[in-house]
Parts: sequence; C-alpha cells; structure tokens
Amino acid sequence: MQSAIAEQTRQHEKAVHALDVMRREKEHAAETERIKLQGRIAEVAEEVIKKVLSREQKLREETTERFEEMESVSYLCSRCDI
Repeated sequence: MQSAIAEQTRQHEKAVHALDVMRREKEHAAETERIKLQGRIAEVAEEVIKKVLSREQKLREETTERFEEMESVSYLCSRCDI
C-alpha cells in the first residue's frame, strides 16, 4: 500500500514537473517572439522617421526655392511700371 502511494506521488511530481517545464518553454518562446516584434517595430519606426525627415527637408528646400523665386518676381515687378 505504501509503495503504491509513493509511486502515485512520484508520478504526480513527474507530471507537475513536466507541466512546469512546458510552461517555462512556452513563456520563453513568447518572450523571444515579443523581443523580435519589438526589434521589428523599432526598425519600421526608424525607417518611417528617416522618410519623414527626408520629406521635411525636401519640402523646406522647395519652399525656400519658391520664396526666392517670389522675391525675384516681386523685385522685378517693383522695378517695372505694372
């Protein structure tokens, strides 16, 4: 009787241990996936920031060019009797 109880206890502990190992493996896999996703999000964010900054620089250059053209036209018009 005692040996049967001891065997049941051993089997129960073995099953609990196996479940614990599986839970830790699953948590580890989820953590690894989360870290990968964070890295990818950071990469995408960096790409977007670079594109936005590039577009901002281009718009600034275009605005400066147009302003300079406008000043030229304004200067020429001020010299004419229009």
